[in-house]
Amino acid sequence: MLVSVNPGLIVWTIITFLVLVFLLSKFGWKPIVGALENREQAIRQAIAEAHQARDEAQKILEAQNKLIASAEAEAREIVQAARETSEQIRREADVTARTESQRLLDQARREIENAKELALRDIRDVVADLAVAGASKILKETLDPERHRRMVDDLVTSLEKSSA
Repeated sequence: MLVSVNPGLIVWTIITFLVLVFLLSKFGWKPIVGALENREQAIRQAIAEAHQARDEAQKILEAQNKLIASAEAEAREIVQAARETSEQIRREADVTARTESQRLLDQARREIENAKELALRDIRDVVADLAVAGASKILKETLDPERHRRMVDDLVTSLEKSSA
């Protein structure tokens, strides 16, 4: 196969190419380069905004971590305060219970002592009455009950002192 070269076609092809390059440089090259530069600027701006957003997100994350740490510390303080308060309440309740039990015990002892004193007075009165009645029968005379009661009381008192 033989290739033939046509010099006219080569010249016209070069002229057409040069005209096309001139027209593109005059009318097309600047808008294409401008669009590429605008695109490049938009990409750079998006990257800068992404870096800024990442930095802000990092700051927010650090602030939230601080808040979480602060909340955890506050929660620990609240729990510790609650433990201390409950321990104090328990101690106060223990002291109150001991005080109340001691008060009830003292009151019971006083009531027992009062009952004992009352029983001793009743016994003393019965003994005095029996002694007066017995003495009256023995002596076959009626004695002054008040005088006999004093004598019996003196006798019972002296017996109590000698037995104590």
